[in-house]
Amino acid sequence: MAVHAYVADTGKYPHGTDAGLGSWLPSSGQIDPTWRGYWSDILSPYVGLNSYWGSQTSPIFDSPAKLVKTQKVERAFVPNPNIVQDTQWGNGEVIPAARVQRPLETVLLGDGVQDPEEGWVHWGAWDHPDIYDGNPANADDKISETDNTDDGSAKFRFRYNNKGHFLFCDGHVELIENGKLRKRNFAIDY
Repeated sequence: MAVHAYVADTGKYPHGTDAGLGSWLPSSGQIDPTWRGYWSDILSPYVGLNSYWGSQTSPIFDSPAKLVKTQKVERAFVPNPNIVQDTQWGNGEVIPAARVQRPLETVLLGDGVQDPEEGWVHWGAWDHPDIYDGNPANADDKISETDNTDDGSAKFRFRYNNKGHFLFCDGHVELIENGKLRKRNFAIDY
């Protein structure tokens, strides 16, 4: 609901990570006041928080099914990087909602792979196989099945008997088996 409220307010999807006019300061671990943050930080006001990075956290970004438990709330979900793009460290752009032509079949977020020791989940699934194929001729090709382990890389995790939860751009959620997603579920430009 937070994503859809944000899209209704702005007409666009949140970016994956963006420093805006400032930046995250790794040396001090502090956020510059002009930081616009990760997608979860941008959505924080829509779940009643001032900032994802502040002293408050929300279980809305967590998953009770994650295998590596963490002491604090962490993002347990990763976005489709074709929609929620990296505008700080990549060449991404902010995607207008109208650009997603097939919201009923386009994945927005899914369960994410965790770091096996610290439990963190990356913000995007950029190295998940096959998700950047925007060729309409390949739309019905399956996304490669993954090893489905918590290894710290940024891809989708299938925690429920080799199935994972996926939120689609129209707002519905599906439990999908590893290897059953199609390229059409990630492409936005056809």
